[in-house]
Amino acid sequence: MKKKILSVLLMMMMIMVVVAPMSAFADTGALSCADVFGAGTNGGTAGTTINNTLKDVVKIIAGAGASLFTIAVMVLAVMIMFGSISPSKKGIYWGSLIGSVCGAFVFFGAFKFSDAIAQMAQGGKCV
Repeated sequence: MKKKILSVLLMMMMIMVVVAPMSAFADTGALSCADVFGAGTNGGTAGTTINNTLKDVVKIIAGAGASLFTIAVMVLAVMIMFGSISPSKKGIYWGSLIGSVCGAFVFFGAFKFSDAIAQMAQGGKCV
């Protein structure tokens, strides 16, 4: 099992090493944001258009993730409170509950800091 997990992580790392430099936000120095993404909409610059789009994408993903984790927290809490689970399985349920709370915290934080995440995705440029 550990070998399988490590091989998947290694494969993902190698894919990111190859794919990340080819992304639209790679720092090549040859193109500006206006060259790649156009002049922008409603009189804005290309940087503001990209920034607004990234914020919307981050908010949608974070909202969906936070909703799913919140539902998981509620289901696990009800299972712990009202379910007749054996003492040996209570530890599994409590671990799952704590993990779900942590996941919800991460997604709610991503929703709150969507402006900063969008800015970091641009490398602090294109504004």
